[in-house]
Amino acid sequence: MKHQLQFVLLYCIFCLALNNKAKAIAPIIHSVIPNNTTIARYEKFELIVDVTATYASPYDFDQVNLQATFTSPSGNVFVVDGFYYQDFTMTQPNVLTPNGAPDWRIRFSPNQKGVWSYTVKITDTQGTASFPSQQFTCITSLHKGFVKRSGNNLVYDNGDRFLAIGTNLAWTEWASGFTIYDEWITSLKSYGANYVKITMAPWIFGLEWGSGAMGNYAGRQNRAWALDWVFDKLEQKNIYCQLHFLVHDELRTGVNPGWDDNPYKNTNGGPCANPQDFFTNSTAKKYFKQKLRYSNARWGYSSYLHSWEIMSEVDNVSFYNSNYSQIFNWLLEITNYVKSKDVYSRAVSSLSLIHISESTRLLSISYAVFCLKKKNKSTHDHIITTILTTRT
Repeated sequence: MKHQLQFVLLYCIFCLALNNKAKAIAPIIHSVIPNNTTIARYEKFELIVDVTATYASPYDFDQVNLQATFTSPSGNVFVVDGFYYQDFTMTQPNVLTPNGAPDWRIRFSPNQKGVWSYTVKITDTQGTASFPSQQFTCITSLHKGFVKRSGNNLVYDNGDRFLAIGTNLAWTEWASGFTIYDEWITSLKSYGANYVKITMAPWIFGLEWGSGAMGNYAGRQNRAWALDWVFDKLEQKNIYCQLHFLVHDELRTGVNPGWDDNPYKNTNGGPCANPQDFFTNSTAKKYFKQKLRYSNARWGYSSYLHSWEIMSEVDNVSFYNSNYSQIFNWLLEITNYVKSKDVYSRAVSSLSLIHISESTRLLSISYAVFCLKKKNKSTHDHIITTILTTRT
């Protein structure tokens, strides 16, 4: 009797497993809609992709990964990630209202004129689905192209040298309104600027902040949309942007203790007992890289994205000297990760420092130096000449 009961139990478990397997649904790509089938060189080509997929978090690339493979007229291949997107309508300055349900997007900028082909696929926990190959035509534009390193210089794709003239427009407070960037960008352009730095600080464009927000960008899709809007303004004015991921304030304790609200802190649901753990904890690294990958998928398309900066003022945290080697190794690891995801081979600044010592200058990392030249007209009408030096 005992053996019969065991057999019945095992049989029930087996049937339940088969039933659950039968219920699992493979991903489906229902449609792929381009913003246009004719795109100027270096301009945004965007796909809206309607999918059915299985995932707990649309931001976790290990759970669900939408990708497009673009093939140029000369046969070069570019593989780019898609991203989960919520559209908004700005009903009045700085007031955003969600526009419809979230969807999936893919962004790309072609660097060669002619006929391009592309395929789209999605992989989730249940399998992979693909969509038939499509085409678009890239036409000539006056754009000089992406900025990348050539020896000790930064150059456009056409070979012209890029000399940055601009300022650090790092942030404003979200409550004060992001549309002030339009005024700032327009003012800078009137003085001949071509470059700015913008920071994804938690109080303006940061994707994750507060308790339970590590790896979850749902509550900050409005801020991501606002950064989209800023990039549109930059592109209209032909101003290039260095996008900066991490500000030191997020790891500070004591004065301006950003660590208290940091989603990577263990009391906020994160894996780190203290801020220095952020640089060594494997879970923290995983989710920080996820944020960088999402950022590259969303804004990496832009030919006006000049370069990336990993962290600012790392020497302005209290534990910098005692954790120097861990921070240095983390910067190298994260820098290499960003480079591996950026199909346009942009320059990556590992950090900017408040105090640049000679020993730091000799390290195989990059840094940015900002020199101020102030105008007399008003407090915000100023030009900063930016020199980006890369050490390898």
